[in-house]
Amino acid sequence: MISSNGFYLNASTSIVMSQKLQQAIQILQFNNIELADFIKSESEKNPFIKLIDRNTSLPNSRGNKNINSENLNYIENIPENENIYNSISNQIETLFSSKLLKNIAFTLMENLDEHGLLQIPLKIIALKTQNSEDLIESVLKKLQNNITPVGIFAKNIKECLQLKLSEKYDNNIPINLQKIANKIDLITHKKFEEFINLCKIKKSDVMSCFKEIIQLGLYPNIQYDDDIQTIIPDVYITKTNNNTWKIELNNETLPKVVMDEEYISIVKSVRKSTKEKKYYTENINSANSIIKAINMRACTIMKVTKEILEQQRDFFEKGPEFLAPMILKDIADETGLHESTVSRATNNKYIMTDFGIFEFKYFFSSKTEDSYGNSFSSNMIKEKIKNLIKNEDKFSPYSDEVIASLLSEIGINIARRTISKYRESMNIPTSNKRKKNKILYKI
Repeated sequence: MISSNGFYLNASTSIVMSQKLQQAIQILQFNNIELADFIKSESEKNPFIKLIDRNTSLPNSRGNKNINSENLNYIENIPENENIYNSISNQIETLFSSKLLKNIAFTLMENLDEHGLLQIPLKIIALKTQNSEDLIESVLKKLQNNITPVGIFAKNIKECLQLKLSEKYDNNIPINLQKIANKIDLITHKKFEEFINLCKIKKSDVMSCFKEIIQLGLYPNIQYDDDIQTIIPDVYITKTNNNTWKIELNNETLPKVVMDEEYISIVKSVRKSTKEKKYYTENINSANSIIKAINMRACTIMKVTKEILEQQRDFFEKGPEFLAPMILKDIADETGLHESTVSRATNNKYIMTDFGIFEFKYFFSSKTEDSYGNSFSSNMIKEKIKNLIKNEDKFSPYSDEVIASLLSEIGINIARRTISKYRESMNIPTSNKRKKNKILYKI
């Protein structure tokens, strides 16, 4: 068999190359959460893969590689995926001796939402249990301060984050973190600048604090049967104090993957059967391929992100309303990558910016030309429509025709039917429906 570059390949080599390529493509497509799961799964199957926790710089030990693994046998006795309600129930039984207080605690537990938060008013719990609100509050405080995971029984994300920070810093929370925690419930990517101004913290410090908050999470660290989507940035883009841009991969959510050289030395020093040699060779090759693919993924994402920053400089400087039209081909042409590679490198991944967290695909939008031939990003026009509607008089909302006229005043001359199409794509009702809903309607 002759490859496209003129080399002769036999069938088995071709299959191996194909498998390696498929795995590299798969790894490139993973976001950080998916990659972390993949790495964990592969490390459990492959004894030559060693994981190093980036926070401690210590390798994760695995019993199957320890010559004297008797001291790790307790791991087998740890129940996997223990039901969260069973765990909380057992802790409540231990925490309270009074039957009355236990009943209140169990009633509170039964009213936790899918995130582990208690959003039901305490007076309803008081009515249900026929006890005073003060007593309910005291039981709740005891649950919040003693039950794990930390943050369970919080009344909202603000209180949950406060509990996590208090536990981590033993109630001596750094002042900038405390300022952000106090206003975390106000944060949306639409009002990120306002959020920074309210906190009265430098933008660079806010980004640093946000990295820590993302690591902690805004909800208790629980696992239910139903999957709860968590958004974790894969890349950070920040402006430094000397007015330059800094791009960082979010490696904090991933272990460092290396070859276990110590184990390789042990294997080389012992006599092996033909079957064992094959097993070890295959696993060593597989580990090498995975590590190379992970490193290549990082390089490709960095390369694509740098070019996005270059082509969307106005967005990163001024915000979403300055998004430029850009398609996959634009990035592919400048980076020398194939469009499909750019697509995989940005698939289901997120960037943390000075204006909030955005999915990579947000930066790719088709070009819309106005009646004068000027080109605009369709996503940028949507942002402007959204902001006009958000700030309109709720008792006299803008019609699509009025919105077209307002956009025309800032140099965007597009037809009313285009406004209608974009408005409908964002699930925003007509002006008549918005008027009926008045202040009850919220974008």
